[in-house]
Amino acid sequence: MRETDKLGFLDRRPLGLTVYYFPSAPMLGDIDNIMKPIMDALVHVAYMDDNDVERIVVQKFEPQVEWDFANPGGQLTAALDVAPPVGVHPRR
Repeated sequence: MRETDKLGFLDRRPLGLTVYYFPSAPMLGDIDNIMKPIMDALVHVAYMDDNDVERIVVQKFEPQVEWDFANPGGQLTAALDVAPPVGVHPRR
């Protein structure tokens, strides 16, 4: 945190957060329940306080549901091209 703060990356500007969630199995809980741990993990990494987040967009892509991206952005394209973590089966 100190290194990031020294470089001036973290400040108190209002932020928006977009999350694309690819669970390895059908979700048992609600999609809003995954956001709190994600937001807490980003404190002092992406923002100083999760209170600075003013907008959240989250979408899940469960393995049993067919989906296709017509025009994915650069970040999503890069994320889809990375090998999944151990124990997660890729789906495309």
